[in-house]
Amino acid sequence: YAGWRTAAENLNVVIRDTIFYNGLKLAIVESWCGLRGDQYLVQVVVTQPFSAQYNWRFATTGGGRFDCWSYSSAGRSAILSTNLPSVETYPEMSKYRMPDKDKTIVDSWTCSEKVITVGNYYNRNQFVNILGEITTFPVIPGAISANCSRGPTRDMRQKPDIAASGDNTLAAGSFSTLNSLIATNPAKVSQTGMHYVNGGTSMASPVVAGFGALYFSINPDATALEMKHAITDNALADQYTGILPGKQFGWGKLDAWAALSSTISSTTRINRNEKYLLYPNPANGQVFFTAGANDIERVRIIDISGKLVHQSSSFAPAFSRIDILYGQLAPGMYIVQVEDGTGEMTNLRLVVEK
Repeated sequence: YAGWRTAAENLNVVIRDTIFYNGLKLAIVESWCGLRGDQYLVQVVVTQPFSAQYNWRFATTGGGRFDCWSYSSAGRSAILSTNLPSVETYPEMSKYRMPDKDKTIVDSWTCSEKVITVGNYYNRNQFVNILGEITTFPVIPGAISANCSRGPTRDMRQKPDIAASGDNTLAAGSFSTLNSLIATNPAKVSQTGMHYVNGGTSMASPVVAGFGALYFSINPDATALEMKHAITDNALADQYTGILPGKQFGWGKLDAWAALSSTISSTTRINRNEKYLLYPNPANGQVFFTAGANDIERVRIIDISGKLVHQSSSFAPAFSRIDILYGQLAPGMYIVQVEDGTGEMTNLRLVVEK
């Protein structure tokens, strides 16, 4: 075999080539090419290498560009970065591209603009396990995880969007899982026996999903794009994130408090809807709640963790105003939950400033 294979002749067909060098059979190579939109997907495998003496190269000609993925840990070929021939020895090395870990976010789902793609950084490097011993990890909390895929997308769009704590997170587990780990790998189980260490984007993504639940609980009419902007516009930068946006941390680390607070502080100072009026908002002292002619059964104030911190009930009929705060609430964000005489619930947002 000599010359180039064209994508068209390889389309949806497995082609087998035998490679020779100076009459010596080196290997049998199989290749396949598929059309995916305006791109070609090419798969190449050396099925029968007869000699381990040589390195292999993959080359293209013509227009366009290509991205190549190959990992020795997955049973494929390693893309070499050391012990390479010099350009003087082998002039074609001037065209060689060194391997990197960029553009490993390649799935159509995670590359979608409609999806919040989450990176994963180390949450902790130790905890006390069920044996009373300290389980340690040789990592730096806050640094990007070694197993976190990197952006950008193949067409150079920004991904990931945000990063959140993932690796080495203690999470609740089923009794069957916990009991199995206690018997076989107790170093993974927390001191209480109710949590075990896990990680990856399987942990980091739910952290961001939890923020989404909080966001929509206080912004029920918001769009997904508005939530995404709340996340990215208020992301945290630190000594580990580097220049942002970037290919590892995206726009930075998730800062749920900043994202939720900015959403509220950008609203008008009077939080009103068709039935109720809550003012001033943000507040740093007394807050007034006006219900007009609506019958009110109960008013609750709930903090961001879901804890009930204030409750008023047994209102007189047809009241016009009630003071619901006298400076006893700590600075932060709260939900004022109003229940009328029919049992209908209405949520109002309240920010208490220092």
